[in-house]
Amino acid sequence: MSVATKLLGFGGLLAVVFAVALGFGRAVGPVASAPASHEDMAGGHEGMDMGAEGTGASFPKGLLVSQDGYTFRLAEPTAAAGDAVPVEAFWTDAGRAERERDPGRFRLDRLLAVRDSYSG
Repeated sequence: MSVATKLLGFGGLLAVVFAVALGFGRAVGPVASAPASHEDMAGGHEGMDMGAEGTGASFPKGLLVSQDGYTFRLAEPTAAAGDAVPVEAFWTDAGRAERERDPGRFRLDRLLAVRDSYSG
């Protein structure tokens, strides 16, 4: 089978799937009866305090280091190097169960390979 035949077959199949999805969408109809207009939403932002008071800047809540008298501070600025993830790093029962099931999964060489494959 040639490449052109395969591409035409794939394009035809894609067109059929799109047509079926379009037909199903028209048969079922939209979930909401009509989209809301902007006039219906007049005054919709009252009471939404998205900024930090007194800073003059508009930061969403939760993105500041200090806010409302609380300051985010790390216990240690860097994590200690080791050969594996320590047992006390697993806080939940599910995390502890995963470590008991496959302890080799959390070795340093595997963690470095995962980090390297997901970093840009």
